[in-house]
Amino acid sequence: MSSLYDIPADLAYRLSFFHITLQKQAESKIIGREEKEPHIFSLRDLIRIGKRLKILILQQLAEKEFYANLYLELFDVYIARMRDKSEKEALIKLLDTMFNFKSMGLEFDQLLKDRAKRSQEGLAQFSVTQGGQFIPDAAAEITPTQSQECTLSTVIKALYADEPVLLVGYPASGKTTIVRYLARKCQTDLYYVNLSSDSGIEELLGGYMQDTRGKWYYKRGLLFRAIQEGNWLLIDEANLNPLSEYLNTLLDFGYIVDEEGEVYHTHPNFRLLFSINPPKIHPSRYILSPALRTRFNEIWVDEITDINELSTLVKDWTGFKRQI
Repeated sequence: MSSLYDIPADLAYRLSFFHITLQKQAESKIIGREEKEPHIFSLRDLIRIGKRLKILILQQLAEKEFYANLYLELFDVYIARMRDKSEKEALIKLLDTMFNFKSMGLEFDQLLKDRAKRSQEGLAQFSVTQGGQFIPDAAAEITPTQSQECTLSTVIKALYADEPVLLVGYPASGKTTIVRYLARKCQTDLYYVNLSSDSGIEELLGGYMQDTRGKWYYKRGLLFRAIQEGNWLLIDEANLNPLSEYLNTLLDFGYIVDEEGEVYHTHPNFRLLFSINPPKIHPSRYILSPALRTRFNEIWVDEITDINELSTLVKDWTGFKRQI
């Protein structure tokens, strides 16, 4: 890791030790003990953090500013997936212990709040394909609450780093809302596929159709269009059907082959997002394979329970309804 991403040896060692510690805790169910599927910390997480830190190191920041950014990067890659509040807080304390952030005067809560306030600034750095009819409409506009801003900043960073995003949360926690909001802000087309247990591969890849003269032709699905044009694709309820597993090759090699043998390489602006409800609350939910799950930056979307935030959402929705 040190030589691959030009990370100082001492820091690389601490990163590896932190990774292994979390890996062991997940395997022994010290963390994720209430979940149907265990948390997985794989080498892909080390690669993810390595790529992010390589960019950070090249900026030649002052020491305190570098470690402030390191704190947030570690949260995004490792801790943002945690679903239990007490487990999340315990891992943040572990970060402090291993990297001595507090001794530098760095307070995580404040760092996260400060970044959340600047989250919209990160959108200006996005390279996106200008959208058209599939840009989410005005209903996608929201005034993000404080908790939504924190989640948004983590999602924005993952998309900017060209990482596939897996949003996990309870029904109505705002997973789809967040994606629609970001796509509208970026003015890019968002293609949406909602899987069910009956979904067939044609919903993603397309299939053979018959025209009015009885002639058969191949109509490509939304996946090919998003890949070719560089748009965003959100696959909702991705764990209701094993069809999602088909995308492993796309995520690894950056291309996919249609039914007629034509190869489609991913446009640099293409982004893939999954949205799922935790399998523990729905026995019918398919558990994503470790092979697929670890290819995504997994982010937990908390339910909004704060009364002030809920009041803000109600006021915004009421105001929008009056406008239309």
